[in-house]
Amino acid sequence: MNLGISGATGPGSGARLLIDGVRKSGRPNKNVQLQLDTLDLGLNVGMTVMEDALCNWQKSPRVFMHYVG
Repeated sequence: MNLGISGATGPGSGARLLIDGVRKSGRPNKNVQLQLDTLDLGLNVGMTVMEDALCNWQKSPRVFMHYVG
């Protein structure tokens, strides 16, 4: 499973915000990816869904904004 955090800005920011509480943490990409892979095993929604969700959520993490894509 690979979200490709290295080249992903939105999902990468969202993942760091979810894991560390800040968009720009010093956590290495490899470690972020490992955390996402572990989360994916529990959620079982697939990395594509997680990538979209993280990207959209990080835009407005405190106020729900319905994504109409």
